[in-house]
Amino acid sequence: MVMEVYEMSLNDQPMLRAVRSWGVSMMLLGALLPLGGCEKPDTVAIPSKPAVKQLVVVTPHSNMICSAFEDAFSDWHKERHGSYVEILWDIKGTPQCMQYVQEAGRPDFVPAGRPIPDVFFGGGPLEHQMIADKSLSRPVDVSDIESDLPVEVMGTPTRDAQNRWHSSALSSFGLLVARQGCRQRGIAEPTSWRELADPRFYGWLAIADPERSGSNRQCLLVILQKYGWDEGWGIIMRIAANCRALAAGSSEVIHNVSTGNCLAGFCVNFNALRQREQCGGDVLAYVIPSDAGMITPDPISVLTYALHPETGARFARFCVSEAGQGIWGFKAEFRTGHSDTLFRYPINPKFYSEHKEKLAVPDNPFEMQSIVLRDRALEEKQSRIVGPLLLAACGDNHVMLQRCWKDIFDSGMNEAALGELLKPVMSESEAYESGIRYRQDREAAADLLESLSELFRQKYERVNAILAES
Repeated sequence: MVMEVYEMSLNDQPMLRAVRSWGVSMMLLGALLPLGGCEKPDTVAIPSKPAVKQLVVVTPHSNMICSAFEDAFSDWHKERHGSYVEILWDIKGTPQCMQYVQEAGRPDFVPAGRPIPDVFFGGGPLEHQMIADKSLSRPVDVSDIESDLPVEVMGTPTRDAQNRWHSSALSSFGLLVARQGCRQRGIAEPTSWRELADPRFYGWLAIADPERSGSNRQCLLVILQKYGWDEGWGIIMRIAANCRALAAGSSEVIHNVSTGNCLAGFCVNFNALRQREQCGGDVLAYVIPSDAGMITPDPISVLTYALHPETGARFARFCVSEAGQGIWGFKAEFRTGHSDTLFRYPINPKFYSEHKEKLAVPDNPFEMQSIVLRDRALEEKQSRIVGPLLLAACGDNHVMLQRCWKDIFDSGMNEAALGELLKPVMSESEAYESGIRYRQDREAAADLLESLSELFRQKYERVNAILAES
């Protein structure tokens, strides 16, 4: 099967492995049958084609994660339920996953060649709770497993009160740093979010469009949760002014930092650690910012309109089980059948004491310091508007922003000009109200984005005027 949204590999697909095995059996059988003549051969039992179930999963996870879980789950399902499982992966950024899951749940949804998703795998608790609140996900019973699992992590729930989503792993958000590039340029490596706002990183930062990258959006939310609206937005503005341009996605950020085109960028821990392993610790580093770290559960939901709900529920249970925890957390040499380490934090606390020597990331997230206790209600409001605000400030207006910032620090950090640049274009309450309008429909979003872009253009003109008068 070939569909452009699926990332399929012949060697990685359990169903195709099973079919190949069946085909080999048939060829061997053919070799045993007599050739030519009219004699009727003895009756020989023909092996049946192995049973295969299907599952459609929409996810922001990488091909590596998808492949590891498909292989292990399919074998697990064959052992316990008698059939392999072929997973059809629809890989998108978290915002696009959310959009598609909601579109597919509408009564007037027209597939037009697109698959109906059974499971939403990955993203964050905020996205999965929004789906649950819209009655787009169904309860999955993991009562026999959840006694080993925490109810919350650093103030964040790990599952829905009605069991409509469950978390199977933990993530941290921080910085991918080009250590070699910093050394070559004589620039001190950043250790905090605030340091990214320093002029020494002018033109050297990589940030992805938060409307396309859930991980980069989460980094922005960490800053707002730590520093509040006014100060936090000022830090974000300086970081945006230091970036080359908004990247199309998190993979582009990783590429730019890994190649030394940029010196630092927003990144989720497992992507950064995997890239560090490939490039070497002298070349790259992953940094949990000293001023504000955040641990976030990684959930899974089975959708109410799933065409394969039973298989979806089994997949969710597998991810939460000890077998799934080992896939997330163990080094590759301690897992059978797969050569890639996923560098994830298991959500089961006992793994950090009972399996510490096997873990790819031995740090215990339940004991980390400098962790921001998230305000979920506030984060939901901020998540609606931080994307369009940054797009308006740093999309088409990016060159104007960069020039203003450079002129400010070239002038010796003119206080009046700097104050104007960093001041939010709207109050916190106005921003949250605008976020609600932005998410209503595409026309409202386009209108709001244009008006916000104009507000930022006017701001940059005022900065230029202040500098011209000084």
